[in-house]
Amino acid sequence: MYDGEALPVFAHGTTCLTTKRHGSGLAEFGIPVSVGGVTVRPGDVVLGDDNGVVSLAPEAAAAVVLQAAASDAAEPDILGRIAAGEPLEGILYLGQ
Repeated sequence: MYDGEALPVFAHGTTCLTTKRHGSGLAEFGIPVSVGGVTVRPGDVVLGDDNGVVSLAPEAAAAVVLQAAASDAAEPDILGRIAAGEPLEGILYLGQ
């Protein structure tokens, strides 16, 4: 929950919207919001990097982070196999 401390804010562009109406009674906190068509709920874990953004329910976050770490750990081996000329069908699941 927001404790009144500064929050990091990341943006790809600029907007004329401000927080000046914070005390107007028109603002709400602790409610689900839609961002780019994705619902983000209070308590969700939101992670982002140059490749994109993901929003996770807290109970799913630990498992997803473990899967991502395993994927990252496997990447050097996969890239080496690709560089050695091994066919992708033998390395990656291609959906068949």
